[in-house]
Amino acid sequence: MCKSLKVFHCSLPEGAEINVVRDFFAATPLQWEEISCVNWEQYPYRPEVSFAVAHNGTEMFIQYKVKETGIRAVYEKDEGSMPWTDSCVEFFLSPDPASPDYFNLEMNCIGHGLLAKGPDRHSRTGFPPEALAAIRRHSTLGCKSLSSADGEYEWTLTLAVPLSLYGI
Repeated sequence: MCKSLKVFHCSLPEGAEINVVRDFFAATPLQWEEISCVNWEQYPYRPEVSFAVAHNGTEMFIQYKVKETGIRAVYEKDEGSMPWTDSCVEFFLSPDPASPDYFNLEMNCIGHGLLAKGPDRHSRTGFPPEALAAIRRHSTLGCKSLSSADGEYEWTLTLAVPLSLYGI
């Protein structure tokens, strides 16, 4: 299911430190969107997830707020990671409505993951590690692996993504 969002234009400077970006979300009244659908019948669990998005013309800023039962983060680097096996979030973007291709940005709860482009989940091409290195990130859980753990967890992931990665 596709959803169109109006993305707030902000005055954050290009290359702003990720802590500045994180604090921007706390200080700015943005529209927060709830992720309320479950796409896989075999996995009915749905954590509480909301996100907000802004841009400054050269970068897109995304912040996720997640509350879930149990947590897992195995991958401590982007290369070779499979964020979907960890506690993770995804952001899909189709900048060109005339193209069948879309982008999938997928990060685990400690900020490691992938960026891929293609017409569907089976035909996407992943971006190389040096492209992913351009994405600044901050997780309230840190960046080191976490064992699977039961209990209630709340975490926030903040991302600063150069729009050039999306061809914008």
